[in-house]
Amino acid sequence: KIRVLSARAEVEPGVKLNADLVGFRELPQDAVPEGAVTQEEQYTDRALRVRAFPGQVIQVAQLGEKGQFGTSLDIPS
Repeated sequence: KIRVLSARAEVEPGVKLNADLVGFRELPQDAVPEGAVTQEEQYTDRALRVRAFPGQVIQVAQLGEKGQFGTSLDIPS
């Protein structure tokens, strides 16, 4: 089994992730999507770029850059 990050509640894009919104759960290795977040350091100080729903596995590709929250996710560099 592998620990993966999943949404505990519906998470809006741009909201900083925390333990109330997401948490780790174990899944069989063959059920883990490619690119799933498996370590706390991967999501610390980050927000989602897309909405997540309860139970959804969070993938690294869904995360914004470190320190970018709210509408700053939508503004190009």
